[in-house]
Amino acid sequence: MFLAISAQGRGAVYFKEPKLQAIETPTHAEKSAAADYVSDAIKRIRDISIKRGAIEWQNLEQLALQHLPKEATLFDAHAVVGRVLKGLGDGHSTFVEQVPTLAPAAAILKAPPPAEAFSSATSDRVTSLIFSTFGTSDQIQVDKMASVIRHAVNVGIQQQSCGWIVDLRGFRGGGMWAAIAGLGPLLKTRRPGAFLDVDGKQAQWWVEGNAAGVISDGIHIAHATATNTQAKHIETNIDLAETQEQPVAVLLGPDTASAGEAIAVAFKGSPLTRFFGTETAGFASANEPIELHDGAVMYVTSGWLLDRIGNRVFPKVQPDTLTSVANAATEAQVWMKSAGTCSAP
Repeated sequence: MFLAISAQGRGAVYFKEPKLQAIETPTHAEKSAAADYVSDAIKRIRDISIKRGAIEWQNLEQLALQHLPKEATLFDAHAVVGRVLKGLGDGHSTFVEQVPTLAPAAAILKAPPPAEAFSSATSDRVTSLIFSTFGTSDQIQVDKMASVIRHAVNVGIQQQSCGWIVDLRGFRGGGMWAAIAGLGPLLKTRRPGAFLDVDGKQAQWWVEGNAAGVISDGIHIAHATATNTQAKHIETNIDLAETQEQPVAVLLGPDTASAGEAIAVAFKGSPLTRFFGTETAGFASANEPIELHDGAVMYVTSGWLLDRIGNRVFPKVQPDTLTSVANAATEAQVWMKSAGTCSAP
């Protein structure tokens, strides 16, 4: 037996007490059971998909069922549902088969250490905040990451930085909320964006104090909070006049994807903010997880991203200054010298 993991791009893979566990291969099920599984999945996709009004769903279901073999297994049903999601054409929907849980802790998607996913540096009165991919279902780790980011922002303010570079060129996806909470003072607003679903309902993004999340049916739901002692004294910085006059450069590239694109959208329309680099990967949309009865999960593109002004940003975030990914930081620094507080001696 040979096992291997292939990783592309920046990042790291960690193993802690790996285990192998035998699982039963699904036995042949009657085709009607597999067909019910596929039909139920398609109905649930249809209910929330942004493609709801563009697809003949009855025809899609009939075609999907024709792909089931005579003696269909659960794996066959999974394959069909996966093809349906890919065939939607929204570019973001995907399917994840059930993974056996070896222990409760294994159910938590592990995050890389903050030092692997974020760094900061100040030079010539400009603070650079550099992001890599970060995502986890562990709320403690999300809040820890938010705290690390907010601490870096706080340090930059204390050092009297005149401007900021938010480097999202290596942020391939994962989770947006740690960054939104951590970057709060640089967003210069408490309402930096929103989700818009297929029914036209908006879920506003909010940033207040050290926390960030969405407003759903009038209820503020927090998704990240900077909680450690490094961050607790900076709550009022979101209202400081000096941040309103400080230029912010956001660096983009083809590896800026999904959550990375959402973070970029949060800066759209902000005063003295400019985007440098190339267009992003094209996953600027909202995915909603739907768990099926066997534990498999469909991630269905269920909405769009809106900037603070209410403009829809889809499917890519475009730069204001088009330049190569390698030169984006240099172009940003040139702009900084003549923008806002950085233009003063």
